[in-house]
Amino acid sequence: MATEIRTSTGAKFTVPVPAGPLEIVLRDGYQSGLWRYQVQAPAELTVDYLDPWLCSIEGQTPIERDWVEGCIPAPRLRLSVNGVVLELVSSNERVLQRHYGRPAHQEVAYAPRPDRFLGAYHTWRVSVSAAASCEA
Repeated sequence: MATEIRTSTGAKFTVPVPAGPLEIVLRDGYQSGLWRYQVQAPAELTVDYLDPWLCSIEGQTPIERDWVEGCIPAPRLRLSVNGVVLELVSSNERVLQRHYGRPAHQEVAYAPRPDRFLGAYHTWRVSVSAAASCEA
């Protein structure tokens, strides 16, 4: 299945959705979420990185929502919208500041495991840090 990738310098993405049942699923790194709607007429799904509920459809309340209000999403999200995989990447300054400013943001690796390049980088980073502390 092909993945549609959208990038933006903004904090919001919109996705046209048809009338009928709608399921949005997020399973990405340390985050997961689920939104279900019964869309009455064709509408736009809004994914707003700065909205405490992340996904919404104007004027509609979700039938089901499994998302921690105020959770800070990663700048790269992989969503399934009625089974269609959509990858959203925001380079918005506020989105990046919120993500990289949260505690322990480096505890999640987004690369497939094991990744020899990621491992080599962290080994180098630790050795440089250790050498710098020895010189001090």
